[in-house]
Amino acid sequence: MRRLHLAVLPLLLACASKEAPVESWQHGARESAMERQKELAATPSKEQALDNLRLASMALAEGDQDLAEQALRRAAGPMTTFQADGEFAALVAAEQAKEWKGEPYEKSAAFFTLGVLLHAEGDRGNALAMYRSSVLADTGSVEQRYRSDFVPGWVMQALAFASEGEGGNAQQALDRGIDAWWSRHTIEVLNEALESDEVRETGGEDGDLARAVLAESFSAGTSAAPRDAHEAARATVSWAGDLLRVQRDRGAKERSGVFTAFRRGDFDKAAEALGPVSAAWQEAVQSRPTDPGEQGARFAAQLQLLLDEPPNTVLVVERGRGPVKTREGQHGQLMTIRPGPARVTRPEVRLGGEAVPAVELDDLLFQATTRGGRGVDGFLKGKAVYKDTSMVTGYVLLRAAEVAAWADNGDLAGVLAIAGGVLFISGAVTNPAADIRRWELAPGGWFLVSANLEPGAHTLSIDGSEHRLDVPAQGQLVALVPALPPHGSGVIAPRAGD
Repeated sequence: MRRLHLAVLPLLLACASKEAPVESWQHGARESAMERQKELAATPSKEQALDNLRLASMALAEGDQDLAEQALRRAAGPMTTFQADGEFAALVAAEQAKEWKGEPYEKSAAFFTLGVLLHAEGDRGNALAMYRSSVLADTGSVEQRYRSDFVPGWVMQALAFASEGEGGNAQQALDRGIDAWWSRHTIEVLNEALESDEVRETGGEDGDLARAVLAESFSAGTSAAPRDAHEAARATVSWAGDLLRVQRDRGAKERSGVFTAFRRGDFDKAAEALGPVSAAWQEAVQSRPTDPGEQGARFAAQLQLLLDEPPNTVLVVERGRGPVKTREGQHGQLMTIRPGPARVTRPEVRLGGEAVPAVELDDLLFQATTRGGRGVDGFLKGKAVYKDTSMVTGYVLLRAAEVAAWADNGDLAGVLAIAGGVLFISGAVTNPAADIRRWELAPGGWFLVSANLEPGAHTLSIDGSEHRLDVPAQGQLVALVPALPPHGSGVIAPRAGD
């Protein structure tokens, strides 16, 4: 038995050595995992941007903000472009064959994190560029635009503008951040009304597409009236009619998002159902409370204080872990989003033993699950359909070739065999599986803590984790507190260059 154990030991060690650096780092082998991750991040590959994001998260947790900034800079370049290496391979093989650039919510998180680090060292010009990028990443593709409700990007833009003495731009950015918060509440009201029994029972089966069109138009409606659900509903209905016509007139392959599952005839029926469904829906919106009340007023007041009474200490506190991507569908062709392994909870923050409020800015799960279908999802559904039909058709043609051969019709048998073989093989090699590679160490959300403190050292406690806070005599201290343990170096002070 002992000999067996000795024989198995090298195999076990070999398996352990192949563990991904992220897993090894989380299991406690932090130093060796960090070195391996550095090597991966420096090696050109289709996952180099992702490897750099992983390295950045590890470095932030360990308190090495310079390394984190370098890694985020390397990741940001590829993530800002739309073209990806390996796109042709992804057409016939797996989507995962192409260069990883991340989903919009991952891009927003990456750009925002880099922005905070640049802001912290006093490079507010480049910080503003990254905050703008975080907002733009949330607006979707050139073809299908969404209103950006990425609150952190707007709020930190306001602070950066204020530090540069651009009061007008600062107020405009802050107002956009407050509008973004309101639009979320408005969308919740619109969606609750759309899911109500009275609306779902209107229009029959043809009402399904009509409701889908309305849901896809929420962003346009809230762009017109983020703080008024009734006006937003009216704008949504107007936009929905145009969207329905545009999607109807496109070919099946050109349709986007949820519309790829419908045929042209479905759109004609939905156009007839849109009127009664919209009327029932607007009536349902009218019957619901649309004002968030004290919560909205308190959020707006807390943010406005950032400009009216500028704090000398601003902390961006990460919380939880980002969402998980999973596959669904017969061939795993649909990517779905699930909550991350650590929930986003409001932190208990104390400065010098006194409790201070933490303002919730955003939740990455919300960002990942409120933008409709990804543009690529329709294509992946098409690949799944092609895989099934081509293999069945190819098999039928091969069988027909056999029949032709038995009938001594060699020419026909040859043609059928070639066509059947091509179809069957192409179907067999087609891989419609969705790409579920993800930034595993991304934060789940962000909170803002601000205060006016005397210059010098202070004790900061976040959920019992102790930090020393060194407030400068001049200027504004901006810092990021990572969610991953050990939550940085334990000392929060101005970065070099401020």
